[in-house]
Amino acid sequence: MSEQMSRREKGNSLRQDIRVLANTLGQSIQRHEGHKVFDTVEKLRGLCIRLRDYSERLSQVDVTEKIHIQHEIRNMEQEIVQIVSESDLDTAIDVIRAFTIYFHLVNTAEQYHRIRRRRAHEIDPQSTPQRGSLEALVEFFKRNQLDSATLQQLLNQLSIDLVFTAHPTEATRRSLITKSRRITELLNKSDNADLMTQRERAQWQRDLDAVIDLLWRTDAVRQVRPQPLDEIKMGIYYLDEIIYDALPDLYAEFEDLLHKEYPDLVIPPFLRVGSWIGGDQDGNPFIHADTLLTALNQQRNYILIHYRRNLFELARECSQSIDHSSITPELQASLDHDMETMPEYAEELGPQTALEPYRAKLSFMWRRLGENRATPPFPISYPGHPTALINQKRQLAVSPIKTRKSYSLTCGWCRIACSRMARWPLHAAP
Repeated sequence: MSEQMSRREKGNSLRQDIRVLANTLGQSIQRHEGHKVFDTVEKLRGLCIRLRDYSERLSQVDVTEKIHIQHEIRNMEQEIVQIVSESDLDTAIDVIRAFTIYFHLVNTAEQYHRIRRRRAHEIDPQSTPQRGSLEALVEFFKRNQLDSATLQQLLNQLSIDLVFTAHPTEATRRSLITKSRRITELLNKSDNADLMTQRERAQWQRDLDAVIDLLWRTDAVRQVRPQPLDEIKMGIYYLDEIIYDALPDLYAEFEDLLHKEYPDLVIPPFLRVGSWIGGDQDGNPFIHADTLLTALNQQRNYILIHYRRNLFELARECSQSIDHSSITPELQASLDHDMETMPEYAEELGPQTALEPYRAKLSFMWRRLGENRATPPFPISYPGHPTALINQKRQLAVSPIKTRKSYSLTCGWCRIACSRMARWPLHAAP
C-alpha cells in the first residue's frame, strides 16, 4: 500500500467521525428547535463549503473562468448576508450555537484522530520513532553514544515544573470538557463497530444521541463570572481527570524505553505540578490567605482520596496467602506494629485477612489515610506523613512473593502505586 493511500484511508476515518457527529447534532437541533433553525444552518453550511471550494479554485484556472468564479463568489457572499440579515434574533442565536457546537465536535474528532494515528503508528512493525516522542529521544541517546553514567547525571539534574496559572485562560466549561471526553470514548468504541452486536450498535447510537442532546442544551459560556473557588475546582478537575494518571503513564513509558538500552538507570521524579490558583494575591484582589488555605486543603484532600482509592484497589487484588508465599522481615514487623497500634481495626479485618499479609498491610494503610483526611496537614512525626506512607509502599513493592516452586515474583500493582505516590506531592500548590 502506498503512503498516499494510507494517509487517505486514515483521513477517511476522521471524515466518517465528523459526518456521524454532524448528523447526530442535526437530528438534535430538529428535535429541540424544529426545521427552521436546522434548514438555516444547512443553507449557510452548504454556502460556506461552496465558497471555500470556489476560493481555492481561483489560483488554478484561466482568466475567463476566473471571472466566472469571482461572480459566483460574490453571489454566494450576498446570499449568506441575506440569510443572516433576515433571521430573527432567536434563530440567529441558535444558528451561532449550532456552528459553535459543530466546531467543538470537529475539534473533539480531530483530537481523537491523533490518538488513533499514534496507535496505528506504534502497531506498525515497520514504523520509525515519531519526531518529538520519548522513543525518538532514546534513539537520540543511542545515536550519540551517551553512556549510562552521563544519562544518570542528566536525569538527576532534570527538573520540569508544570504550573497552572491563576488566570481563567481556559474558556471552555468543565461540563463541555466532560462531554468531549465521553464522545472520545464513544469514537474509540466505534473503531471496533464490526465486533458489536446489533443491540450494542443501537445502544452506542443512543449514548451518542444523549451526549449531543446535552451539549445542545448546555450553555457554552458561563452566565455567572467564575469566583476564586470555581477556579480552584477547575484546576483540581485537570489534576483529577488528566494529570494524576498521565504522569505515572509517562514515567512508565520513559522507564521501559530507557531500560531496554540502559537497564541500570534510575529514573528520579523530575516532574512537579504546581498551581497559582487560589494563591495569586498580586493579580487578584479577591485572593487572600484564606483562599490559599482553601486551595491547599482541597488539593490535599484530592490527593488523599486518590491514594485511598489506589490502596483499596490494591487490597482487593493482592490476595496472596502466607501459606503459599513468604514476606520480608521488615514487612512482617510493620504489620505487627499496625496490629498493635490499631487493634480494633485489626479485629474488624478478621482472621482471614491476617493470613493475607499484602491485603492486611494495604488495608491498614487505607484506614490510616482515612483518619488523616480529618486532621490538619501532617506534622512530620505523624505515622501517616506521606514520606512514611511511601516507605511503607516500598516495603510492599520490594517484598518478594516466594512460591513453593521457588519462583520469585513482585507485586506489580504495588510497584506502580509506590511510583505514583513517590512522584506526586501531597499538595499540588507550591
